[in-house]
Amino acid sequence: MSKLNLKSKILIPVVILQVLLVAVLTVFASFRFTGFADDMTVSQIERLADNIKNEIEDHKVSAAAAAKACSEDIDISVAIKTNNREKLQELLLATLNTYGVTYYTVADAEGNVILRSYDFDNYGDSVLSQQNVKDALEGKYSTYIESGTAIKVSIRSGAPIVDSLGRVIAVISAGVRYDTEEMVDRLKTRQGGEFTVFYGDERVATTIVQNGQRAVGTKLTDTGVLNAVLENGQEYIGDTNIFGEPYKAFYMPFKNPSGEPFAILFYGSSQSEVIAMTNSFIITIIIIGAAALAIIAITLILIMNNVVSKPISQLVDVAESVAAGNLNINIDTSRADETGKLARSFSHVVGSVNGLVQALEGISHKYSVEGDIDAKVDVSLFQGSYKHVAENINGLTDILVNTTIDFINCIIAFGNGDFNANINKLPGKMSQMNETVDKFTVIIKGINKGVTDLVTHAINGKLSDRIDADAYGGDWKTLVSGMNTLMEAVAAPINEVSDVMAHVTEGDFSRMVSGDYKGDFLSIKESVNNTVINVASYIEEIARVLTGLAANNLNQEIKREYVGSFQDIKYALNNITDTLNKVIGDMNRAAEQVSSGAKQIAESSMSLAQGSTEQASSIQELTAAVISVNEKTRANADSANSASVLAGSLKDHAIEGNRQMKDMLNSMREISEASGSISKIIDIIRDISFQTDLLALNASIEAAHAGVHGAGFSVVAEEVRSLAVKSQKAANDTTGLIETSVQRVKEGTEIANRTDAALETIVGDVDAMASIIDDISAASGEQSQAISQINEGVTEIARVVQDNSASSEESAAAAQELSSQSEIMKNMVGVFTLK
Repeated sequence: MSKLNLKSKILIPVVILQVLLVAVLTVFASFRFTGFADDMTVSQIERLADNIKNEIEDHKVSAAAAAKACSEDIDISVAIKTNNREKLQELLLATLNTYGVTYYTVADAEGNVILRSYDFDNYGDSVLSQQNVKDALEGKYSTYIESGTAIKVSIRSGAPIVDSLGRVIAVISAGVRYDTEEMVDRLKTRQGGEFTVFYGDERVATTIVQNGQRAVGTKLTDTGVLNAVLENGQEYIGDTNIFGEPYKAFYMPFKNPSGEPFAILFYGSSQSEVIAMTNSFIITIIIIGAAALAIIAITLILIMNNVVSKPISQLVDVAESVAAGNLNINIDTSRADETGKLARSFSHVVGSVNGLVQALEGISHKYSVEGDIDAKVDVSLFQGSYKHVAENINGLTDILVNTTIDFINCIIAFGNGDFNANINKLPGKMSQMNETVDKFTVIIKGINKGVTDLVTHAINGKLSDRIDADAYGGDWKTLVSGMNTLMEAVAAPINEVSDVMAHVTEGDFSRMVSGDYKGDFLSIKESVNNTVINVASYIEEIARVLTGLAANNLNQEIKREYVGSFQDIKYALNNITDTLNKVIGDMNRAAEQVSSGAKQIAESSMSLAQGSTEQASSIQELTAAVISVNEKTRANADSANSASVLAGSLKDHAIEGNRQMKDMLNSMREISEASGSISKIIDIIRDISFQTDLLALNASIEAAHAGVHGAGFSVVAEEVRSLAVKSQKAANDTTGLIETSVQRVKEGTEIANRTDAALETIVGDVDAMASIIDDISAASGEQSQAISQINEGVTEIARVVQDNSASSEESAAAAQELSSQSEIMKNMVGVFTLK
């Protein structure tokens, strides 16, 4: 500005001040306008948020009223009792608009759906997972925001329907859906702005349009909103960006009956119009300020030209002539204003200075040409004040010379690193030189100490310290500020990296280094951000695999390439999923084999039990036959004894004896036939024993295949084999007894035949007949004893067969239980999804 004229020097600062004033006013007005617009928008959103909450509460009240009214409706209760679904549908649809609800669900006392108003043909499934239904089945009225299979987000109010005895026979659940286009459109019509309903982080209903279509199915990508609303269950009011457009938004979490957020209601007001209005306001302010500035500048130029610039310019010309060494000039002193006074004073000064200049020229010549620093103005050439001025000039030159020499010496000492150097104490205002030196000493020492402390703290890792730049001025302040800026440039990336790493330590991988850095700091920034992104992606994929395993889905695998130690984690997780797939697959196949073996054992055991039952029945028949034989044998013995006693009178009763002998022959034939039947029964017993032994062998083989799980069947197989051995032994013993009995019967038959022949000649051979009758009596006694032994053997066989039958039934029951447990095991293993 040193080259500018006085007009410009006055005008330019004034114009600059005006420009600054206009700029400040513009910025202030823009800031105030923007803040006012933001405050108005936030206030409007808060008011609308309250309206939305009130509307949700109204929907809850409507749903509760609808559910209660339907639960108390006699016609609805009758339609449920008579299972008249068409009538029930008619009654429910008639009340939809009355209470402002959008759907009904009716379930029976077991929680199974009887009717859905929105899907008549879909019923029979269970809705016990809904809390309002559980409460209603317990006789309570309740209203919640819940999620269902078909309806993702809705208000549901449950009410019990009771019979005349107070028993809950059904449940009515009235609901208001929030996951439909009709609901968000209605909210937009009533409240304005845009509405979206999220199920989790996915848009299921929205008024926001992307590429000409509603943005249904897209995701909420603002992690800050997700963390605040969906994870922490808090409301969020603030700025957000949706598909590149700024919004002032309100996010409200929908919480399930357990208090866990599962859905989000969004209301947003687009800020595009507000931003355009703000920009238009700023442009208007700038135009008005520029116009005002132009008017003020023109006015100042005119004033400056007439009042100041012209007379000043004349004096400037005189001053330039004086400055050029021309003291013989004419000065216009005719003006009566301040510029005229200035001109006259300037003329007097020129005359006085002219004489001093000549004297000073002489001293200057001696100083500059001759090097005589002791040269003085000849004070005798001047009078009055000019003489005094001359004397003062001489004194001043002495002081200046001496002070300059001291000052130069002090500066030399400072240059040599001696910050304790000083000059002699000077009087009056000249002491400012002492103060200047002292200030310089303080400044240079302070800067030296500040730099030393800054370096020391930086070496010790403390990067937050700074030199107080406000304690210095001018270039010193610039120097100190530069040092502080240097430290901030070094500390900023380090602090931001430390902050990011602190969040990583707490498991938050959303924070990144976002500063605008260059050079090596940019490399550090990119390395840290890449590290956080990679680690976050690894953790996200590992969490996905573990979540799948926790959800019984074993068809999981990490296929992407990991680096470093994460490669080991990848291999470990893949090995875990492979091992689990193999183990669960083996368990499933083992369960199928056990189930198949158990079914075979159960079928064999049931067949054995049935055979044992039939065997017991045959043994009972055998026992009855043996008893009959025993009785007849005893009767035969008794008859033989009577025949021996009556041998003396046999002659008189020969005819009667012949008849009785024929009866005895008939009885012997019956005994022979019974013996044949007993042989058949013994064959059956042997066959049963063989089948039982074979069944026990098969059970042992299946138990061996089942391993540890077949230990119980192995015990059962041993018991069955033991029963088979006992049955075989009893059958063999019985066979021997029966064979003896048959032999004795044959012998008795032969004797009876001979006796019959002898009876024909009994009259002539009584003695021989008596002998024969004695033999018959002895044989009959032995036969009776043998029959008794057969009876005991058959009884033992019956007991063994009964035990065998009971054991077979127990084996069948155990096999059925094993088969049931195998099916349970297959169902448990079947929940896993294998590769």
